[in-house]
Amino acid sequence: VLKPGRSGGAVDWTAAEKAFRELAELASVPVKPAVPAAKAPAPMLPTEGVLLVVDEDAAVLAEAERLGRAHVVRVLTARTSDEARVLARRQWVDGALVHMHLGGPLGGIEAAHALRAEEGLGMLPLAFTG
Repeated sequence: VLKPGRSGGAVDWTAAEKAFRELAELASVPVKPAVPAAKAPAPMLPTEGVLLVVDEDAAVLAEAERLGRAHVVRVLTARTSDEARVLARRQWVDGALVHMHLGGPLGGIEAAHALRAEEGLGMLPLAFTG
């Protein structure tokens, strides 16, 4: 959905907002963190889900956060696979949206494998951006 913006083209924000609405519907059940965090996260709204977005582009991460607020989805952002793993250890996530061309030899695939290798995340729902 966001790929045209990376190439200098126009992003279809209607499609992006539709995708966030669908994610909000799917991630509407609050859950307790799998691992106690050193610092307690902000309280969740009753219908709020948590989506981890992993992308090197700060503008994409900022837009993901904006869309999350608009659709009652808590968005956690990470610019690297390592940052994503640290966040997923501290805070329960309902799913992850990973950029396919993330840094590293295997890009987003490597990041996805690393996330699913974390304790309690073997079945983490994943989606990829191009």
